Amino acid sequence: GGTGAALGDPARVRQIVRNLVSNAVRYGGNTIEVAAHAEGNVAVLEVRDDGEGVAEDEREKIFEAYGQAEGSRRISESVGLGLNVSRNLARLMGGDLDYGYNDGWSVFSLRLLRFGEEDQEAMSDDASLVVSLGGAE
Repeated sequence: GGTGAALGDPARVRQIVRNLVSNAVRYGGNTIEVAAHAEGNVAVLEVRDDGEGVAEDEREKIFEAYGQAEGSRRISESVGLGLNVSRNLARLMGGDLDYGYNDGWSVFSLRLLRFGEEDQEAMSDDASLVVSLGGAE
């Protein structure tokens, strides 16, 4: 089963995912994966790569405006606001964006509240608030 749908602005979600994937291409390893799953009432979209990862004491700095890990191999002028803006957008949509390093994989996790059938009655006709995070297409 997929994750169904999540509450969020589709354009903003695309912006976040595009930023995470381009960061993985720019700074990550040779393999990049995008996957979605559910954790209770939260839909989680992960962008993973098999690169060397970010040192533990640097992990929050990469989300600061103009922050970048000290030992980053490649410097890019465009990296300055990407993760900071992405995290802020996620939080404005009631979700979050975080980073972890698990079993040799850098993992950026975008979390958004899931959209259930019970939510459909409570919402207006504003479909722009619903983004599909289903399985592979």
